[in-house]
Amino acid sequence: MRNLEHTNIQELNYEEYANTGLNVIAVGGNKLARGLTLEGLSVSYYLRTTRMYDSRMQMGRWFGYRPGYVDLCRLYTTSELQLWYEHVAMATDEMRADFDVMAAQNKTPEQFQIKVRKHPGMLVVTSAARMKGHETLQLSFSGRLKQTYGFSDDILVVERNYNALENCSLN
Repeated sequence: MRNLEHTNIQELNYEEYANTGLNVIAVGGNKLARGLTLEGLSVSYYLRTTRMYDSRMQMGRWFGYRPGYVDLCRLYTTSELQLWYEHVAMATDEMRADFDVMAAQNKTPEQFQIKVRKHPGMLVVTSAARMKGHETLQLSFSGRLKQTYGFSDDILVVERNYNALENCSLN
């Protein structure tokens, strides 16, 4: 077997190990964090942070396309990083919906404003140098369907919501 120590970094040649397989513990910074896909990767421990959506999205491509066994992949990270990825995923879904509307209207990006949801705290969409020409908007959700995907199981919250619904339907 080749020496894969940190002093002798080499590209992994998967064909070389096609018959016997190869187990690797890959430890890395920039190359792994920027979306290197390792064939057969099933477990990842991730602690690297960035405040920028675009960098975070590049960092979120660990497993690549995994038909048939995506349920075996595991990612271990911090609660804060998980929340940040959830926010970026939601913003990305909304932006993709805007792209669909733009395409349906047969418009180009110059003719259509693509919106990206701003994070209320730590995250930024991209570096300031890439944000030339952007415009900050205050938008409401009126006229758009938004789904709730999480519910409280606190009995006091549930009762208060039920009572609010009852009072609303009586009026």
